[in-house]
Amino acid sequence: NTRTINYTGYDLPETITTNGTPSAAMIGFKYAPDRSLWKRSDGAGNTSSPGCAATSDRIFCDGFDGTTPQAGGTNTYYAGNVEIRQTGNARIIKRMIGDFLIISSNQIDNNLPNGASHQA
Repeated sequence: NTRTINYTGYDLPETITTNGTPSAAMIGFKYAPDRSLWKRSDGAGNTSSPGCAATSDRIFCDGFDGTTPQAGGTNTYYAGNVEIRQTGNARIIKRMIGDFLIISSNQIDNNLPNGASHQA
């Protein structure tokens, strides 16, 4: 098993990849200008969309960025005390106060194709 960690210019992990047994995996991290974590991508990797679709809101491309998880992948978004985990068309939203979980809701959005990004 080989693990590779790539760092950003400000010494925070950008990607962690493993190759070998039981399988290859990747975790990617994206940071805000204040270096707070805003996105984590788990899975075999991410595919990039070439740009906003004609039907998108044209501001956020109907989401935070132009990547969607590959089959079986998960994107987790962090905004203040809210954590949104998207896997396929299933979404878990957690709202925290301090170290305690207050509200957790599970949603299925049949309007999202499996692996599509969403607007949080």
